Amino acid sequence: MQHLYAVQSIAELREFDPFYSAQLRTSGYQNPGDGGGGDFYWDAEDMQPDDGGLVFKSKLTTKGRWRRISNGSWDIRQFGALPASGDVTQQFQHALDACHKGGSLYIPSGHYTIRQPLRVHQGTTVHGDGLLSEIHYYGSAKTGCWNAAQRSPATAMTFKGLNTFVHTQNTRAYTLTGMSFSRFDNLFVHLRSPNTSAYYGPANGESPYYNVFTNCHASGPGGDS
Repeated sequence: MQHLYAVQSIAELREFDPFYSAQLRTSGYQNPGDGGGGDFYWDAEDMQPDDGGLVFKSKLTTKGRWRRISNGSWDIRQFGALPASGDVTQQFQHALDACHKGGSLYIPSGHYTIRQPLRVHQGTTVHGDGLLSEIHYYGSAKTGCWNAAQRSPATAMTFKGLNTFVHTQNTRAYTLTGMSFSRFDNLFVHLRSPNTSAYYGPANGESPYYNVFTNCHASGPGGDS
C-alpha cells in the first residue's frame, strides 16, 4: 500500500528519500500555508532541469525528479514568487513558461518586483485580484513588463485583474507587438515616471488586431517629461 507523506516546504521535499514514498505533499513553498505547496510524485527516470515550480531535483540522487501534480492552472506562489520577497522575475518567467502549451496563471494579492521583461506564451491566461495584485516593473528603458513570447503573432492571450506599476522612464506596462485575438479585462496601470505608457504597439507590420479591452485604467505622468 502506497502512503502519501507530507512535509512542510520545498526544501524538505528536496531532502526526502523517495525510497520511502513516491508521493509527497508539501504544506507550503518556504513555510506552511504560504500558498506554494501541493502534491508531487517521484519520476525515477526524469532528468529535466529543475525549474523551481514543476520539476525539483533531489539532493539525495542525481537521477530522478519530483514533479508537481496539476491540471494546467498554476499559482505564482508555487514557483516561489511570494509577495514582498524581492526580485521575482525568474520565478514569474518559469511560471509563464509552464503555460507554453496554454494554461492559466494566478497572481494573488501582494507586491511583486519585476526587473526584466516577461514573455507570455500563446493561449495563456494571467489573472489576479485587481488592484491588490501589484506587479512593479523596474526594467531597462525601451522595454515592457508584459510581452508576447512569439512575435508573429501570439494569439488568444488573456490578462485580467492585474495592477502594473511602471517605475522606469521610457518603459511601458504592455508591449502589444505580436498580440492578436486577445483580451484585456479589469486592468490597472500606474505610471510612476515620465515618458512611460500603459499599452504600446508600433505600426511595424506586427501590430496587434482584433483585441478586446474592457474596464482598463491608466494613471500617472506618462507622456513627455
